[in-house]
Amino acid sequence: ATLVAACVRGKQMHWISIGDSVLFLFRDETLRQVNEDHSFGAKIDEMVRTGQIPQELAEDYPERNCLTSVVSGGEIARVDCPEAGLVLRDGDIVVVASDGLQFLEGHQIRAILQQSREKPSSEIAARLMEEIEALADPDQDNVAIVVLKVRDPKPEQIELSSRQKPALRLQNKTVEPLSVRRQPEPQAREVAPEAQVNWIERVGGHVR
Repeated sequence: ATLVAACVRGKQMHWISIGDSVLFLFRDETLRQVNEDHSFGAKIDEMVRTGQIPQELAEDYPERNCLTSVVSGGEIARVDCPEAGLVLRDGDIVVVASDGLQFLEGHQIRAILQQSREKPSSEIAARLMEEIEALADPDQDNVAIVVLKVRDPKPEQIELSSRQKPALRLQNKTVEPLSVRRQPEPQAREVAPEAQVNWIERVGGHVR
């Protein structure tokens, strides 16, 4: 089995992955995989980049899809869980999926995200699934897709209390308060830490 799981706290995203499930980031019109690929295909691609084998051989390499790390109940060879994580930005789209999504080419996934960026995450996930089903590939692997849309939460405007206003403005006239009754200062009490602001606008997913 393979695993990929993402955790978002504030604008920081962390993840853990094992195997060839994918964590894609779509940002500035560019799609990239941010987690490690624990398959022999990653090693083959590196051999292509370094000129050890030609691209034509790499595409049909018989062991390309063999996994180099899996969840099997025994020792796990490699786990991708970077401490630094990733800082999200307004407008980012994150796709968490099993390797079945990669029956689509990268440019196809990118085009769908470009065309659907204003739609809800559930519709983006459904669109990706429709494209996979349209392939009608008899070797299609099972696929699960989760899409996260990221927004930058705008700071809420805080209305000043009447105690903080030097005067009350009514119909462009300033009316000074005649008297102010002050409440006794409250006793010191423990204050819970401020909640993290949610950067995830919507979450949508599909499983096939």
